[in-house]
Amino acid sequence: MEAAYELFITKGIKETAISDIVKKAGVAKGTFYLYFKDKYDLIDKIVLKKSSLILKEAIQFATENSNENKEFADIVILIADYIIERLRRDKINSSSNITYRNF
Repeated sequence: MEAAYELFITKGIKETAISDIVKKAGVAKGTFYLYFKDKYDLIDKIVLKKSSLILKEAIQFATENSNENKEFADIVILIADYIIERLRRDKINSSSNITYRNF
């Protein structure tokens, strides 16, 4: 999945073929289809994986930066702020390589 992610970031989703993905990953096309229905199934799995990692980081951040006296709403805001900043930082770091038209 990491090979595909890198290609999607650098080439764009529309411009990345399954043959590009399997070549970069060093696997056969048949292996690709054992795990994914198509390129869009792979995209869904990448989004799910990346999202769950960011959410896990945000919860850990909130746990480390709050105490038992914080209101639930404050903790939710802390988590949301972390996610927004993380996505903003990632967008800035990859903005030279990706544009919205690639989606």
